[in-house]
Amino acid sequence: MAKKKSKIGLMFFGISVIFVLVITYLATQSKKGEHSERFVIGATQEPDSLHPLLASMMAQEVIEGLMFEPMVEYDNQWDLHPRLVESIPSLENGGVKNLPDGKVVVTWKFKEGLKWSDGHPLTPDDFIFSWQAELNPKFPVVTRDTVSRIEKMEALDDRTLVVTWKAPYAYFDQGHNFIPKHVLGPIYEKEKDLPEMKEFSEGDYNLFPMGNGPYMMTSKEDWKKGSYITLTRNPHFYGDPGFFKQITYKKTAALESDFVSGNIDAIDPDIGLTLPQALDFEKRAGTKYRFHYTTGLIWEHIDFNLDNPMLKDKRVRQALVYGIDREGMVSKLFSDKEVVSHSSLPEKHYGYNPDVRKYPYNPQKASQLLDEAGWKLKDDGYRYKDGEKFSLVIMSTTDNQARADVEQLIQADWKKIGVELSVKNEPARVFFGETTNKRKFPHLAMYAWMLSPVSDNETSCTIKNIPSKENNWQGQNYTGWRNARADEIYRTIPTILDEKKRRELLQEGEEIWSEELPAIPLFLRTQVSVTHENLQNWKPTGMQVPITWNAQDWKAL
Repeated sequence: MAKKKSKIGLMFFGISVIFVLVITYLATQSKKGEHSERFVIGATQEPDSLHPLLASMMAQEVIEGLMFEPMVEYDNQWDLHPRLVESIPSLENGGVKNLPDGKVVVTWKFKEGLKWSDGHPLTPDDFIFSWQAELNPKFPVVTRDTVSRIEKMEALDDRTLVVTWKAPYAYFDQGHNFIPKHVLGPIYEKEKDLPEMKEFSEGDYNLFPMGNGPYMMTSKEDWKKGSYITLTRNPHFYGDPGFFKQITYKKTAALESDFVSGNIDAIDPDIGLTLPQALDFEKRAGTKYRFHYTTGLIWEHIDFNLDNPMLKDKRVRQALVYGIDREGMVSKLFSDKEVVSHSSLPEKHYGYNPDVRKYPYNPQKASQLLDEAGWKLKDDGYRYKDGEKFSLVIMSTTDNQARADVEQLIQADWKKIGVELSVKNEPARVFFGETTNKRKFPHLAMYAWMLSPVSDNETSCTIKNIPSKENNWQGQNYTGWRNARADEIYRTIPTILDEKKRRELLQEGEEIWSEELPAIPLFLRTQVSVTHENLQNWKPTGMQVPITWNAQDWKAL
């Protein structure tokens, strides 16, 4: 009986184990099913617009990475790949032809079956329409540098786009912008000859754009301002459907607590946690979550407004840089994980020049230069010139503690050399949508450029790209820098196909830039994002390509 009883006990034990395993399996599958329904990304900012031709914020780039599939795109290894097209044109594959008159003809062949999210075919006519709209001077695009180099675009058929460039252009292989002609064409025709294009540039399409990517908005209600944007799988996407049925982009100031509580599934690498916040979070969380640290082409800096009389003298600008303990800043705030910058291009960029003039922390040198420029120290501890106090205002984005900490350190450093600094930060949508774009900052604007492997300073350092009311705020030379030789260099670089020659010009340009200092180079930022261990294929790029570049490949295992 004892043995029989033992067998019965074992039998019940075995059934119990199987029951527990089944319940665990079902619970796991239920959790996976919930995960596959919705994925939430947390960030501290939201876009000011979703019009793809008017991008000015990284928050917008992240959403557009879900809604728009580009012609070509860089991956996280900085390799360029065809996306909507069958291949990237080149001389070797016959896609590029040099004409006797110096013009260049590039032929793009699109993949079969491309559609917009409403099922309407995507064709070369959409690219031609976008090019024509961008050329219209009344349309407030950031820059027309690329589109103005094109002589004409033609559609040979529904899958073939032929682009004729007026002259050789180094970045012909980067693809072209596009918007749906069947949606925006009628609006454009109505407004193209009017003094302003209000509906075309500021209308409903900004809030509810139609794209061609793996995810789409289904109604205007998908964007709740100040809270979230929800996107659903696009049934007309040409590629494989994403693992997640919906992806929500949530604006929140409580990133860590929302992540730990499960309200968000990942923290965006570009506009999420600052590096100090992430380091502190990881210290407390240990190995419970996956922390992604990505170095690359993110350049934190402070633009001078060079139209301000106080900042026109380069000795003043040099003094202000000498007066900041940038090495101490990255050590104190970022545990030496950020790298102090000395020019406008990061070290990983092919045009980086390691021999530019550098400005180590030297308050004595800073004071000497300010004295030479006529700013004399008075008994109250501040400097004056012609009765005017040397008092500056710095502006940046709110909801970014790291930038607030940087501002406080600079305040303290500059007070030691007799310079007063006041802080006036704004919400990101205002700062990027109005203050920088329209050069409304009186003295200083702190933010980051998200660069690409081929960034060349053309839009940020040439004279024609100084935004103004006259050019409808086109360009990104927010400093207003005017230097004849630098202007010539940065205008010439895009016309040179030989990378070695472009590098030589970029390095010369960096020497001029570092001497003139139209901006204060601070440091190269490290991207930080956080995910759960079960998320696969989350691949930050470390540059301007957003985390959503491969969202259709994300999976929760």
